[in-house]
Amino acid sequence: MKRYIKRLTSVALLGIAILSLSACGKTGPNQVNEKKVSFIRDAQSANQRIWYMAESDSSSDYELSKDTHIEQILVTKNGKATVYNMPDNDFSMRDIDGKSDNQIITLAQKKDKEHYKDFIDQKDNIGNKTYIQNVIKNTESDYRYYKKHPNYLGSIDAHKALRDYQDELTYLKANEATILKATPKYEKPTPKLLNAKVKTDNSGNNVNFENITHRRLELEKDSAKLKHLKWAPDDVEVPTYYNYTMTNGFRLIYDKPVKILSEMYTGYTNPANDSNETFLMTKTTNKDTVSDFDKLGTKHVSEEQ
Repeated sequence: MKRYIKRLTSVALLGIAILSLSACGKTGPNQVNEKKVSFIRDAQSANQRIWYMAESDSSSDYELSKDTHIEQILVTKNGKATVYNMPDNDFSMRDIDGKSDNQIITLAQKKDKEHYKDFIDQKDNIGNKTYIQNVIKNTESDYRYYKKHPNYLGSIDAHKALRDYQDELTYLKANEATILKATPKYEKPTPKLLNAKVKTDNSGNNVNFENITHRRLELEKDSAKLKHLKWAPDDVEVPTYYNYTMTNGFRLIYDKPVKILSEMYTGYTNPANDSNETFLMTKTTNKDTVSDFDKLGTKHVSEEQ
């Protein structure tokens, strides 16, 4: 009886060990280890994958490098992508080096919130100078300047112009609270459908171009519903969320991974002639991995006419 119990215990411990190893595999870096990977087909897997939409410019000779800026992080699974926006020029390939999937997703969530905060920041009088608090501040500054130097108003009636400035300031301040109240709350990214259109060569059999479409929430600036202002230095704008559909076309695939710091990457890019170059990359642990265009017949992949 004791021997039977001992055998059961050993089997149970073995089972726990197997489950533990399985769990470790799921929480660790879920990188490509297959020899060939294509974006849409890979995204339709039940396994989570992280892809990086990056852009290089003249400062890096349009090459993919550790300093290439990451614009979005796409977490794919079951044919959908959750897309996180990164702050402008504040997040690069070096920032994801050596990090696990869980660490990168946590970082992506944090950076997406930073992107939102930067975009709605009323104190930024450079990037967001058209927001109402900055328009009021700049209009007051202009008013004080012209009140001190009325001759700089030219041939127009200076007294009337200064009265108009005051009227516009009163109008802006009366509408300030309403405009600020319309500022959108932060919205957490959610999974959205992926699809692609491909082009083939003259044989009709070989794909040589792929347009990948992903959907995400995007912050934009829209005109505030105010009357036309004659003296304010800028028209008032308000931040707003749009459901944005982004299509990126890729002509080049990788016949071997590219090494950046301690990681290997594969994916897609497009040729650039003295213009910014876009990359869609994912990590791989296989030094022989090649990327490939999605094939016709793959779900949500159609031919571009």
